[in-house]
Amino acid sequence: MSKEVFIQNDFNNVALQGKLWCNEENKESEIGVLITHPHPKLGGSMDDHVVKSVFNYFTTKNEINTVIRFNFRGIGKSSGGSSWFATQEIEDVKAVYNYLMEREGVKKVLFVGYSFGSVVIQSAPNAIQSDNILGCIAISYPYSFWSSFLFNHHYKICKENNQLPKLFVMGDSDGFLNENNFNKWFDTLIGDKNKKHIIPNCSHFWLDNAYKQEMTSVIDEWFFETILKSDNNNNDYQSNNTNDDSNNNLDNNNNE
Repeated sequence: MSKEVFIQNDFNNVALQGKLWCNEENKESEIGVLITHPHPKLGGSMDDHVVKSVFNYFTTKNEINTVIRFNFRGIGKSSGGSSWFATQEIEDVKAVYNYLMEREGVKKVLFVGYSFGSVVIQSAPNAIQSDNILGCIAISYPYSFWSSFLFNHHYKICKENNQLPKLFVMGDSDGFLNENNFNKWFDTLIGDKNKKHIIPNCSHFWLDNAYKQEMTSVIDEWFFETILKSDNNNNDYQSNNTNDDSNNNLDNNNNE
């Protein structure tokens, strides 16, 4: 089961509301997963169905120590006020990252973000400057003419400063994605462990559970091949959801 936590962010003295799951079966695991939500100005919260699905997926992984999803400042029980341009929210990610490292026995953290949250987690490593960030998973990364008015500076940060392994998972029917321009930008990213996966007919909102199942399968394979296998030579991990029913529990999980 997950529990509610409140994390102090000293930047503007903000308290952040989160839901935290800890692995009670594998105390030796040292990997934490930090999950961020869509735009706080447009109704995004940690209770978004995609955020909860990804949270539920990672709680099925024995290699994971801790999973947290949280409300950015100004959302739910989190204090403070949100921003349009995903600037102050980077400080929120930094505060939650520090909490995991200092309070939960986590040694390394994987960043996962959906929509607006995916923009934040791709820029946050530049602000945190730590070797203990494993990589970034961006779900429905908004890259279009209109989103560039909000996030163009983040595109530059990700392109020029984020050398971490990066996975982008999105749909080709996403109204916030210009696929041709995104592909050109993606090809300029630094680092040699970047991957993109475009799902046919999937929108920005992942309303069909089949799309979410494909998304978590892609995440599972990338997590094994890029993170666990390359860094830890962990051959016991079962990729592609082979020996678990995590795909069947995306929306119904007691760990929520």
